[in-house]
Amino acid sequence: MTKVTVSPKIRALQSLDPTHHSMPKGLIRGQKFRNRKMYAVVQTGGKQYRLSVGDSVRVEKLVGEPGTVVDLPQVLMVGDGEQVSVGSPVIEGACVKAEILAHGRDKKIRVFKMKRRKKYRRTQGHRQSFTHLRVTEITQ
Repeated sequence: MTKVTVSPKIRALQSLDPTHHSMPKGLIRGQKFRNRKMYAVVQTGGKQYRLSVGDSVRVEKLVGEPGTVVDLPQVLMVGDGEQVSVGSPVIEGACVKAEILAHGRDKKIRVFKMKRRKKYRRTQGHRQSFTHLRVTEITQ
């Protein structure tokens, strides 16, 4: 029989609510967001990001020089404490302002195609461009 060890975080959460003997992983993961004041879920570059003021994030490349402030108008959800606003699909008038810190390119990935027994081999490389942002303001 194997011995199961419980982390101090889980033990502290269990001591708050003695009826729960094993806390689900999602609840523990959600605990760190519960105390944040305001957050927004934005969509840019085909991906969605959960952001708060002061967060820095790497997104798909945006137009602009480092040091300029860009608007991210596709705000899907805004949460402020216990009050949550969800758009359908976006919230009208909501905007997230972020400062461009830098532009860059990711590590190179190799795309290798091969068909066995046919002497067909192709190698191609790709580096994805990104923009590093810091969130400065969330307006609702």
